[in-house]
Amino acid sequence: MRNLCLIVAVAFSVPAAALDTPWIGVTYFYWYSWDYEKHMGNWIGGVYNTPLMGYYDSARLEDNLRELQCASEWGVTHHFMDFWGHGWLDEKGRPREQCLYDAAQAVRNKGYDIWMSIYQDGEDYQMDDFAKNADDGRQVDWLNRNFAAHPLNPRIAGRPIELVYGRNGSPKQTVTDEIFRAWLREKYATIEKLNARWGTSLRDWAEIRWNPNASGVPRADAILCQYDQWARSLAVYLAKAEAKLGRPAYIPSFDIAYQPYMGWGYSLQTKTFAGPHSYAGIFGQPHEQDVERFIQAAVAKWYGTVFFDTYKNFYHDWEIRIPGTCYPPEPRHFDRFWTIALAHYAEALLHLSWNEWWEGSNLEPCMEYGKTYCEKNLLYATVMKACFDSIRHAQKSGDVAILLNDWQWLASGRNSVDIYGAIQGLRSASVDFRLLPDDFVTDENLRGVKMVVAPGAGVGFGHNAKGQPITEVLWRWVNSSPDKRLIVSALPGPADKLPAECGANLREKLGLRDQPPAGGGARPVTMNAFVDIGEKGDDAFLLSGFSGAEDWAKLGSGAFGAREEKHTVRWLPETGDQTQLILPVAPGKRHLMAFAGDVAWPNRMEILVNDQSCGEVELTPGYHGWEIPVPANATSRGPLAIITFRFAVARVPNIETQGKNTDGRVCNLALDWIHIRTPDQPAERREPARLPETTANFGGITRGVPPTRMRFWPNNVWADGAWAHSCYASTGFSRDILLRGGKVWYCNGFLGDQPHPAYWRAMLDWAGVRRDWGVTAPSVIGARLQAGATTILAAYSTDVTRPRKVSLAVKANARWPLAEAQAITRDGEVFLPVAASTGKDGFCRAQDDMRYCGLYQFSFCPVRPQVAPMQVLAGARHRFEVKLRNLTSASAKGRLTLRTWLPSITAPWVNFSVGPQSEAKVNLDVTTTADLEWGRKTAALVIEVGGQEALFWRPVTVLAEPQWEVKARGLGDKEIVVTAAAEVNRWAKPAPIEAIEAFSGGRPLPVGVSGDQLPVIQVTIPRPGTAESGQGTLELSYHALGVPRRARLNFEVPPALPEAATAPEDAVVAFVVEEGDAGPGQPVAVPLTAE
Repeated sequence: MRNLCLIVAVAFSVPAAALDTPWIGVTYFYWYSWDYEKHMGNWIGGVYNTPLMGYYDSARLEDNLRELQCASEWGVTHHFMDFWGHGWLDEKGRPREQCLYDAAQAVRNKGYDIWMSIYQDGEDYQMDDFAKNADDGRQVDWLNRNFAAHPLNPRIAGRPIELVYGRNGSPKQTVTDEIFRAWLREKYATIEKLNARWGTSLRDWAEIRWNPNASGVPRADAILCQYDQWARSLAVYLAKAEAKLGRPAYIPSFDIAYQPYMGWGYSLQTKTFAGPHSYAGIFGQPHEQDVERFIQAAVAKWYGTVFFDTYKNFYHDWEIRIPGTCYPPEPRHFDRFWTIALAHYAEALLHLSWNEWWEGSNLEPCMEYGKTYCEKNLLYATVMKACFDSIRHAQKSGDVAILLNDWQWLASGRNSVDIYGAIQGLRSASVDFRLLPDDFVTDENLRGVKMVVAPGAGVGFGHNAKGQPITEVLWRWVNSSPDKRLIVSALPGPADKLPAECGANLREKLGLRDQPPAGGGARPVTMNAFVDIGEKGDDAFLLSGFSGAEDWAKLGSGAFGAREEKHTVRWLPETGDQTQLILPVAPGKRHLMAFAGDVAWPNRMEILVNDQSCGEVELTPGYHGWEIPVPANATSRGPLAIITFRFAVARVPNIETQGKNTDGRVCNLALDWIHIRTPDQPAERREPARLPETTANFGGITRGVPPTRMRFWPNNVWADGAWAHSCYASTGFSRDILLRGGKVWYCNGFLGDQPHPAYWRAMLDWAGVRRDWGVTAPSVIGARLQAGATTILAAYSTDVTRPRKVSLAVKANARWPLAEAQAITRDGEVFLPVAASTGKDGFCRAQDDMRYCGLYQFSFCPVRPQVAPMQVLAGARHRFEVKLRNLTSASAKGRLTLRTWLPSITAPWVNFSVGPQSEAKVNLDVTTTADLEWGRKTAALVIEVGGQEALFWRPVTVLAEPQWEVKARGLGDKEIVVTAAAEVNRWAKPAPIEAIEAFSGGRPLPVGVSGDQLPVIQVTIPRPGTAESGQGTLELSYHALGVPRRARLNFEVPPALPEAATAPEDAVVAFVVEEGDAGPGQPVAVPLTAE
C-alpha cells in the first residue's frame, strides 16, 4: 500500500498534458428503424421533434454516414454511441456498432475531425468490483475485444475512454471495518502513532469503524482508504483486460455530475477515474453549479484527463412519459451553456444527444427548429477551436494562484463556501489565475506567482503529492522574495483536533493569537432565545451538520417518530460527527441551555460553547429533553456563541438496520428545539431568538467595498504590528488584517463570504497584480480567450432578469492597433459591431448592453479587412474581393485566408502588400465541396503579418439550391404544358436563380417565369410521339448565385384530353378540369356537346 501511494505521489507531482484538441461531444443513438418502401418503423408514437432529413434506419451505413457527416459539418467532434448490449445488427448482419465505426471512419477520410466511442447504458457495469467487468460474457469485455483498439476512440494516457451512464449506478462504497483497520495498520503500524495523528485515545484497533462521515484525520483516512480500494480494483480490471487483449482497454468516465463525488473532494475522483461527466447536465439556469464546473475543468487539466462540461438546447419527453419534463430553448439556454463552458475554459463538452428523438433533446436539424442550433453550435465551436491553445493552458498560469484545498473536503466538507466564493471573487475581478489542487502546491508551481490566495476553510491545509505540508510550502514561498503576497483565511487553532501542520503552525508563525472582544454594539445583560427547529427561519441559526427540515406529523402510522400533531425536526449531524449552531448570548453571563429531540440508537454527545466543553449527555432511544449549565467564561467572546454538538459515534440507518432502511444520513439526534437563557429568565418563557446584524464594514485599502452582510465569525484574533481594514459591526472583531509588514493578508472569517468584485480588486491592487483585461457589470462573470493577436472576452450574467451595461477592456497590442471590435454573438444575435476606443492608459475599451451572454472580439492588426457578405453554393468556387486598409504609418506585407476548420469550405493563402495609410484589394477564392450543407457557417478571415495571426470572425451563408417539382398536363393531343417549380426547405435561404433556359431534345423552348426567390417556369412542348401517357424530359440551364447549373427533369406525360366531351341528353353544365392542369390562356371548363 505504501508503494502504491508513493507511485501515485510521483506520478501526479508534475502537471500532465492537457487535451490536444477540443472534445465537442454528443451522445449518438442508433436504435432507429425505417422501411423506406413501406414507410414504417419504430419512429411512430413517441417522437417529439421530427428529423429535417426525414426518418432513417440506424442499420444502414449510408444513413449513419450522412448523420455523422452532418454533425461534423456543424462542429461536433466526438460521438459516444448509446450502447445497451442488445445485439443490434446492421444491414450486413454485423454488430451495428461496427457500422457506426465504419461510418465515422468514412467521415474521417473526408478530412473531418471525428471520433467515436461508447456510452455504456443499461445495468451491466459492475460498480462494487471493477475487475469483474473484464470477465468473459460481460459487456465491457465484449467492447474491449471488438472496439477498444479502433483508431477513432478518443484516448486518455494511451487508453480508450468510454462513458458509463448512471443507469449502471456509480462506484459503490466497498470498505468494511476490517479492511479499514488493515489499511490503517499498514499506514500507521501502531495504535499510538494513529492516536497521535487522529488526536484520539483509542486502546485497540477493534474500536475503529470506517466512518467517512467523521471529521478531521479520521474522515480523511476513511475517504483515502475507499479511493485506494477503488484504484486497486480499477488496476486489477485493467491488468486483467489488457492481459487478455494484449493492448489497452477502455477506462471509464462515470456519470456522477459536477459536485465532488460523495462530498469527498475533486482531485481523488479525477486522478482515480477518467474524470466525471453528467448525461443530464443542468436542467435549471445554465450557470447552476458554476464554480463546481469551473473547478472540474481545471482539475482535469492538472491530472491530464478529461472533464465534460454540459450544453443543451432543449428537452421534451412528453410523448413517452407522463407527465414528462420540458426544458425549453428559451431564454437563450444554448448560447448561455456554450458561453459559460468557454468561460470555464472547458476542454470538452457533452450534449444530451445528437439524435435522441424520443426525448426531444436532439441537436440534429429538425423540422421544428431547422438548423438553428447547429448554426449556433458551429459558431461556438469555431471560437473554441481557434482559441483552444489559450483554453488548454488557462487555470495553470498567471501571476495569481488560488488553492483548491482538497483537504477541506477530506477533513470536513462543511466550509466549501470559503473556497467557492474566493474562486468566484477572483473570476469576477477579471484576472487570470492558477487553480492548484493540493498535489500541485509545490515550489515549482508557485514560481513566478506574485499573489497566492489560500482559503483555510476552518480546517487549514493538507499535503502535496511529495508529502510536504502545504503550510510549509506557503511559508517558504512568501518569504522567498519581498514582492510575494499571501492571502489566507480561517486557520484552525490548537483546539480543532487537527495536526499542527494543517494550520496551527502557520498561525503561530504569523503571530496570530486570540484576543478578548473589542466591543462594538450594545451588549445584553440578560438573554432568552428559543429556536423551534424545522420551522421557517431556523436556518439562520444553523451553521453546519443538519438535514433538511422534516414534519413528522406527515409520517405514516408506525413510522419512527410519527406524531398526530405538527412536529418539526432536523436530523443531526447528517454527515460528519458534529453539528454547529449560532445563538445570541449575554456576554460574560452564566446561561442554561435546554434542548429536546428524538433518538433512535444509543449515543453520547458532548456540548461545547465557543470551543469550551460544557458537559456530556447520554442519548437513549425515545423522545427526551436535556438541560446543561453554561459557565460565564464560555460566553465571554461577545453577543453570539457557537454551539457545538459533538457525537461519539455515527448512526447511519442503512448500516444500523443492515440495509432494511436505505437512509445513508447520519441520524444521531432529531433535534426538536433549543432554548438558551440566563438564570433570571423562567424556563417556560420562550422568546424567539434573533441574531444581531452581522455586517462587515470595510475601510483602508478595502475602502470602496460596500458594507456586506455575512455569517458571524466567533473568533477575535490579532497580532503584533498588524492593522485591520475591516471589522464585524456586531462584535467589533477584526476581519481583514495585514500582517508581517504588509506581506500577509489574513481574513478572520471566510473569504468566500465577500463576493463583491471591489474587494477582490482591492486585494489585487494591494499585491501589485496588474490586470490586462476586464469584464465589469453587476452579476456578470467574464473570461479571456486568445487566438493569435485576437482577444475574445466571454461574458455571462447570473441574473438575467434585466439587461446590464457591460464594460469591456483589453490591453492594447504593443505592436498593432485595434483593427476591429464586434460582438460575435450577444444574447443570441450574431456579428454585431461594437464601438471601441484605445485610451492613453493602453487599454481598448467598449460597452454593450447585454442580458444573457456574449462573445466579444478585439482584433489587433496593422490592416483592417472589409469584405461583402459571403454567400456560397455547394460544389463551386467563389471569388470575393477583400479590401485592406493599412492603419499604420509603415508598409504592411502579409497574407490572408478564410479559415473554417471544415474540409468542405477552403481557401488558399493570398499575399498582399499595402502602403502606409493606404488601401489595397485582393481576391480570395473560396472552394466548396459538393456535399456542403446549406445554412449559416462561421469562419474567420485570418491575416498573417510577420508570422503572427489576427482573426476576424465572419458568417458564410451556404445558399440552398432548388429541388425542381415538375408537373405536366395535356394541351389537346399535340402539346403538353410542363411546370417546374423551384423548392427549398423552409428554413433555408435560397440561391438566386437567373438566366433560365429550357430545352427539349436539345431544342430551346420559350420559357414563362413567375415568382421571385423561388421561380416557377412553364413551357409548352410538342407531345412526344403518341397521345398516350409516357416519360418525358425537360432540360434546364440557369445560373444559381452566378454559378452555371444544369438540371435534367423527368416527368410523366399525361394522356391527351378531348377538346370536348360527348354529353348525355340531360347534361346541363360543363365539367371542370383541375386548375393546375390548365395551360396559359386556357379555360378550366371544357364545353359539352349533345349527342
